[in-house]
Amino acid sequence: MQGRESISEREVIDTLWRYFTRDPEEILGVYDDASAAKVGGGYIVVNLDIFDEITDRLPGMGFYDIGWKSIVMALSDIVAKGARPKACMIGLGLPKGVGIEEIHALAKGLRDAARRYGASIWGGDIGFTDHLYVSVTTLGIGERLVSRGGARPGDAVVTTGTYGLTAAAYKILLEGLRTPPDKRALNEAIKSAYRPEPKMDLWSLVLEHATAAIDSSDGLAISLHYLAERSNVAIVVNRIPIAESAMSLFDYWGIDPLSASLYEGGEEFELIATVPSSSVARVMERTAAKDLRVEVIGYVEEGKGVYLERDGERIPIERRGWVHRG
Repeated sequence: MQGRESISEREVIDTLWRYFTRDPEEILGVYDDASAAKVGGGYIVVNLDIFDEITDRLPGMGFYDIGWKSIVMALSDIVAKGARPKACMIGLGLPKGVGIEEIHALAKGLRDAARRYGASIWGGDIGFTDHLYVSVTTLGIGERLVSRGGARPGDAVVTTGTYGLTAAAYKILLEGLRTPPDKRALNEAIKSAYRPEPKMDLWSLVLEHATAAIDSSDGLAISLHYLAERSNVAIVVNRIPIAESAMSLFDYWGIDPLSASLYEGGEEFELIATVPSSSVARVMERTAAKDLRVEVIGYVEEGKGVYLERDGERIPIERRGWVHRG
């Protein structure tokens, strides 16, 4: 018997929406990070994210880290739309063999991450399954909604934080690259993958001015492509902020840091946004005062695609990143 052909997440979504009828009051559309509707003078934003042990659990990752990361994964999508987190609903699939101490650790991780980012946990549901999963539905409210689709020629492209650390962590945890002597860099990389701590409580300082936005959870390169495609523009990148520790690790392995940061990371949960050129100075001033690292990494122009501007040349950035396949 022939094996089943692998299908992508996008193919599944396309197939499902042949049978569903889209609510005309939902604003963001099928292919954005979340769903939203206008309520009164503001917006309600909803998202559902699943942490699945088979595809998402890294070697050595404990139950506290799973709880923490499950919340961050889900909240990141609604905060990137300009919403303020309000509540989370938790769905747990628990396999045989999970002990009560592990449930304590999972609950603490869920609680601590929700508190860190200002969300309450309202409740949820529990089932017993063949492997662990954590489903988190998030609810946010906001006065200004930012989709993937509003970037305009002339806008600057900005991002929070740095890149490369998760790519370095995956090299160690998933590919078995030799452990580097720089233990500080090693620990920083592993922590970024196990327990990300983006400053998304400060993203509103950027989003108040943004024309389009997305979080970087699927990887830097493909996230830039998503913005360009939904906005029907071209994006040109001329610099990428790479973490010092990641640079140290890539140098030790002899790996190109730029390529690794573009294509082999993901789950940094940083904000990528487009901002009118006239607003850049104000954004930089406000974020610097709050100790949020924001850097201009490129600009938007008419056309299609995503490009890297380097040494006077323009090189296409491939449309690669994390894509769920079954």
